[in-house]
Amino acid sequence: MSFNECSKIEIISREDEKLTFSCPCVNFYGAVDSYLAEITCPYFCASFSVHSTGFYYDDEFHNSDEADFFETLAKNWRGINGRLEMTCISGELGFAAVSDNKGHFDIEISYDGTKNGPGDFSFKKHFLLEAGELEEVSKRVNKFFAQRSARV
Repeated sequence: MSFNECSKIEIISREDEKLTFSCPCVNFYGAVDSYLAEITCPYFCASFSVHSTGFYYDDEFHNSDEADFFETLAKNWRGINGRLEMTCISGELGFAAVSDNKGHFDIEISYDGTKNGPGDFSFKKHFLLEAGELEEVSKRVNKFFAQRSARV
């Protein structure tokens, strides 16, 4: 595995809360295998490692669940019916989104560190995004997960 310390994306909510994906670990096949996620808001900060599911096959990238989640939101920027959910491969990080008819998306970010062993922490945090932000967010998330190792 190679480690790319300079790759990082930040998603900033309407309330200046920040979701950051950084420090991707790229596997032998060139896909992001794991990364560091961080949630930062005025009275809370959490940082944790997450396993990803994106992969390359015949030199074509197949989206990670995270990239698929944000791409689905961007394609449905006018709103989604019900609730859209995604959980990463090892189950510790999850996203769930609902929208109103005014272009607001409420994204629930949940982390269950107990899946990594006893003594870790868990939380749920709501993150608000505007419909107009979703396409750019989706592009940045997709680019983060589609990066290739220089060795490949």
